[in-house]
Amino acid sequence: MSAELVHRIDKLAETMERRFDELRRHMHVLHEDAIARIAATEEADSPTRTEMRRGFVEVIEAVGRRTDPLEVLGRDHEKRITKLEKGRR
Repeated sequence: MSAELVHRIDKLAETMERRFDELRRHMHVLHEDAIARIAATEEADSPTRTEMRRGFVEVIEAVGRRTDPLEVLGRDHEKRITKLEKGRR
């Protein structure tokens, strides 16, 4: 390789290194800006897992309060029908 070519490659490497350093600085600034923006946003009013679980339990209990009597009534009705059918035989 000629000395001129080596010199040009060295200059190109220095330029690239300088640009990468600049890019690194810009990325750091963007990263810090993103963190600051996220920190500045208000927390959403979304329920926590515990609140969700508590809500599910409440819904299941409410459904149970409505369906349990119907299930009892259905079993009682089935027993009555069976008793009537046996009486016909």
